[in-house]
Amino acid sequence: LRSMGAIYFYRAEYEEALASHNRSIELQRELGDLSGYAENLNKVGNIHLFRGDNDKAEAVYSAALALGRQSGNRLAEAESLNNLGVLCYNTGQAESALSHFEACLAIKRAIGDRRSLARSLNNIALVFEMKGDFDGAIRTHVESLGLIRAINDQGSIVSGLSNLANVYEKMGLYADAMEACREGLSISESIGDRWVMPYTLNALGQIELWLGRLHEAREAVERALAMTRQQGQRTEECL
Repeated sequence: LRSMGAIYFYRAEYEEALASHNRSIELQRELGDLSGYAENLNKVGNIHLFRGDNDKAEAVYSAALALGRQSGNRLAEAESLNNLGVLCYNTGQAESALSHFEACLAIKRAIGDRRSLARSLNNIALVFEMKGDFDGAIRTHVESLGLIRAINDQGSIVSGLSNLANVYEKMGLYADAMEACREGLSISESIGDRWVMPYTLNALGQIELWLGRLHEAREAVERALAMTRQQGQRTEECL
């Protein structure tokens, strides 16, 4: 049932997803499976979040957090903290978001999962950026990148470099931003990730524009446009 709920969720069929997860929760209650119950509640909270019902999402995430702690399911506890952090970040509550993300990070460090630890650091960096603490954002993005480089997660390295370039650009450090973009573009080309490349090319074009290099800016943007049209990425074509 939980697997069906996940399928419905990714198809944006939220009513069906909610029904599947709730039926699974009923069974877990009967069996006394508090650990699985906590994991399922996080999924239900995600459905409410995607439907824009923040109050319900917060209530469900909080219940999942309590159950995760009660059952000793550290992963479910960390997921609940992360989800609450995302909710706070989306609603502009920077300090609350940071508190939840840092609590999640502490669990991830204890578990030692470098991939999920890198994601938590990335979330913290985004909060620093929201607060205008660009030095903190860069420091945290760099730590996150170090972890994903160590496990050679090429796709996540590209995302991390893009986030780093975005902060550099906001600080006016265009040379550093361009270096990060070019490295990300090189990795995307090497792994054949043509869906991410237009974003990187657009970012590169924007930096070239800031530097007054109009020819280079136009070249990067036109290349991005050609790729989005070729792949049918209509939304990205508008960027």
